[in-house]
Amino acid sequence: MNVDDFVKILLAVSVAFAIVGIAFQIMRLIGKTADSVQDFRKTIQNVSSASDLMLEDYKKVRGLLTDVLDIISTFRQNILTPAKALLGFVKIPKKEPQGD
Repeated sequence: MNVDDFVKILLAVSVAFAIVGIAFQIMRLIGKTADSVQDFRKTIQNVSSASDLMLEDYKKVRGLLTDVLDIISTFRQNILTPAKALLGFVKIPKKEPQGD
């Protein structure tokens, strides 16, 4: 075995070791990417849950506002409109502006 054969074997071993090292780094990169995707999916699920809760709250508030507006509308129709009709014949005198 001469020096050339030894250098060839050493080169082959170093290339094989480099390939193994690169493969190991690629596996680590793929593993980290998979973890990042899992974290992203959890974040998306949390945002989805939060938006569902906000939608439910919006529906509740909308229902409450609709009920309040219905009460005000009913009050206006059933009380204020007849009271205005009953008091329509009474004229309230307007104050005249005082001149110099």
